[in-house]
Amino acid sequence: MKPKLRHWLLLILLIPAMAAANASDWYQAGVNAFQEGKYEESLTFFKRAQSEGIDTPNLHYNIGAAYYRSGQYEAAGNQFQKLAEDPDWKALALYNLGLTAEARGDRKSAIDHYNGAFAAAADTSRIRQRAALKLQVLEQAAADDAVVRDWYGLLSASVGYDDNAVMAADDSLNLVSKKSDVFADLYGFGGRYLKGNYNDGVRIDAGGYARLYAQEGEFSYGTLFTGISRDKRYDTWRTRAGVAVNADFVEDQFYAATPTLQLVLDHYREDFRLRLSNTFGWVEADNTYTYLTGARNRTTAEINGPLSVLKLTTGYEFEYNNRRDLRMEGEFFSYSPLRHRIYAGIDYPAAKNWTVSLRGEFRRSLYPEANVQIDRDSLVIRQKREDDRIDLSVRAEYQVTGTVDIFAQYDRTDNDSNLPAYSYTSNQIMLGCRKAF
Repeated sequence: MKPKLRHWLLLILLIPAMAAANASDWYQAGVNAFQEGKYEESLTFFKRAQSEGIDTPNLHYNIGAAYYRSGQYEAAGNQFQKLAEDPDWKALALYNLGLTAEARGDRKSAIDHYNGAFAAAADTSRIRQRAALKLQVLEQAAADDAVVRDWYGLLSASVGYDDNAVMAADDSLNLVSKKSDVFADLYGFGGRYLKGNYNDGVRIDAGGYARLYAQEGEFSYGTLFTGISRDKRYDTWRTRAGVAVNADFVEDQFYAATPTLQLVLDHYREDFRLRLSNTFGWVEADNTYTYLTGARNRTTAEINGPLSVLKLTTGYEFEYNNRRDLRMEGEFFSYSPLRHRIYAGIDYPAAKNWTVSLRGEFRRSLYPEANVQIDRDSLVIRQKREDDRIDLSVRAEYQVTGTVDIFAQYDRTDNDSNLPAYSYTSNQIMLGCRKAF
């Protein structure tokens, strides 16, 4: 064979290998760009790899993911729709079709796709669990983007047992007649938009809560509330400004009214929400509780979003109080704490209709002014109060229908104070049901 002819044959044989190498290089460049958050650039590389001969489900998925990350939801949906025809990719493709539909604001299509992903995925797969979590969130969310809403609301009723209904100190030596009791919890609220909707509207809300003890009735309490607020959405930001008033009761006696001003700012990024809020209130107590009268301000930052198959909520709150405090016969008791509260919770979709929730909270209360007490020997004792409180909660919910669920819950409270009279523990169990309207 002549040398020149041999060289041409060798070149012809190498061309496919060279093309494959180039395609692989373009593909890897796309992966690297995607991982660096350069989604438009990754699209260019993935398409070049496709033009060089790669045509695999992985490539279609990556192209769809790059379209989705760059905000091109329709193009992303086209890629995932092709994958949905492949049995090996069907569950993941349907889940991603749900994400793209949700990003476009098409809630109904998103629910249909998540249902399809839930049905197609294996029982123990992460896709099935994530789809269940998405369905839970979407099916409970308000579905009014363009019209004035009808009245909406929620009713909840439960019964339970509290082993320390009177919050007696742990070292009280049985100075109270009874510490444990059964109770009923009742909660309800309703409202509607007077104008517009949650993207741009004015709404009113009203409701109430009551805890009623069977035997320790003097420790029963409740509140009634009503308010009006203005909602406005700006792309990924949503604002709310409103005024409200609470009326609080102990047993069946009114003890305080609290008008409040609330400002809320929500920022949405994909599945995550950042909420910043500030609530200023003035507590106006009646003559029996005048020491509670004064200002209260709460500032909160909260993050809510998915963590693997879980839904995570975590936040921090700072509370400032400036009350009248209690002065009597040379003694003084502060009711104006500075409080720091951190909390976290997770929701786990154990099955399509089951959710298990865990909550934890730590609250530190510092009282700037020292309490002044006179003991039996007329000795004056001055001491600033400091409390550390831990709250833990475990809850299981079963969704009977789209608007009705039943639940069981256990709560544990442990308040540790440097003043022993304020240290106590409490354990509660509850069974109840809720109905949304």
